[in-house]
Amino acid sequence: MPRHLNPYFHWCAGCWDWVCDCAHCVEPLNIKRQPVKDVQIRSVGYDRRRGRLEIEFTWTDDVRRFYPVAPAVYRQLLRAKPMYLYLRQILKPGGIQFQYVRTEAKRAIMMARIAYELLGGFE
Repeated sequence: MPRHLNPYFHWCAGCWDWVCDCAHCVEPLNIKRQPVKDVQIRSVGYDRRRGRLEIEFTWTDDVRRFYPVAPAVYRQLLRAKPMYLYLRQILKPGGIQFQYVRTEAKRAIMMARIAYELLGGFE
């Protein structure tokens, strides 16, 4: 399956390639994410000191970190029904940036890809 069709991969402008895990992915926050009941969001975590919001989405293994997020915005997100529509609304103005978060599944997929390439693609 081509990487651009694989739901675990995303386009990284820094690497200029379709990747699952790369140097531009960040380590997860050292906080516990709380499960939520939303169609597209599985869990959320918030680092108040740094203004970082981490969201685990329901599709594949997608976790993203949003910043800067004010505490008031985080509280409004938790109260919003559905949460994903409120998230889309606060991201539209463009003041909040995001980064992909490294997960165990992404690490495993990239290690398998590297092993495959090292073995010559099973030629």
